[in-house]
Amino acid sequence: AALDRETRDTETDDTHEVWGLSGTTAITNRSRELLDEADREVVLVFGDRSLVTEPLLGRLAAAHQRGVAIVVGTTDEGVRSRLQDTLPDAEVFVSELAWLQGLDSGDGTSVTRLLLVDRNRVLVGTVQEGAGNDEEREQAVFGRGFDNGLVAVARRLLATSTPVTVDPGDS
Repeated sequence: AALDRETRDTETDDTHEVWGLSGTTAITNRSRELLDEADREVVLVFGDRSLVTEPLLGRLAAAHQRGVAIVVGTTDEGVRSRLQDTLPDAEVFVSELAWLQGLDSGDGTSVTRLLLVDRNRVLVGTVQEGAGNDEEREQAVFGRGFDNGLVAVARRLLATSTPVTVDPGDS
């Protein structure tokens, strides 16, 4: 499929950052930065349909025009159709993962977005049911570095939970 195994760059990224972010605006801004920085691939899974906005779709399209492979998932068939119409060359799928929406988890936490860029940067957003106002409800962690534990787990999770080839191996 679109994402084939690549060898790891000779310039090793030894950065192992993990940051916490609060609020939808800050998390959306970081997501935009990551999409703008993408060189090879973007894997983005939406757990919250309200995050699929025209500006975000424009950034995904711009990344694709730069030659970046795009894989986008959602939990909603209507959103999948919109994504496919807007990004016809992207790999688009409906995720069957109930845990994205907090179903069966019993903890009231839903994953709003899961973004992996160039296999070495990840952003995972969540909301806790009933927490704060809409702007402040979303919390996220952002990690950078190919060998960063958070990034490695996200890479492997996406490799086993997407219907397209997302190789967790060397990058």
